[in-house]
Amino acid sequence: AKIEKVKLLSINDQRRLHIGIAANLSGYTSINDNELKTVAANVEKNLRERGYATTMLDFNNVSQTFEDLHYTDIDLVFNISEGSNNGSRLKPQAAGILETLHIPYTGTDSLNLALCGKKIRVKKFLAYHNIPTPKWDYAYSLNDKISGELKYPLIVKPSNTDNSIG
Repeated sequence: AKIEKVKLLSINDQRRLHIGIAANLSGYTSINDNELKTVAANVEKNLRERGYATTMLDFNNVSQTFEDLHYTDIDLVFNISEGSNNGSRLKPQAAGILETLHIPYTGTDSLNLALCGKKIRVKKFLAYHNIPTPKWDYAYSLNDKISGELKYPLIVKPSNTDNSIG
């Protein structure tokens, strides 16, 4: 029902939404710890300046987040969480929690986040089913040989994240 409500709102009514901000605020152990907190604070500041009610949701404290989601009337979540319970490999779970609770959120769904964290597995799956993708190869160390079919320029990405950081 919340998802349908948000879809049908006029622009004027959208300003009355209560926006949750899914972030990692407590005890995060990433090198980007301060950057993640700064991004969350900036998102909250900008939303409040535009008149939205906001609630920060700390996905490193999932029990408190569940309580906040239950007792606050959040209409939509701005998802910038990098995982849950200090685990970046648990990024799909933050979206999964919101999906389970039928709370609309920004960003991709939990299935896509999970697949993006398994780039090599997804590429093999697509190749097995003859679904075309750009040529690719993978290496686990600097000494591993890559396919001679690949020509520069190349894009190099870590295989186990949903982004290109690393």
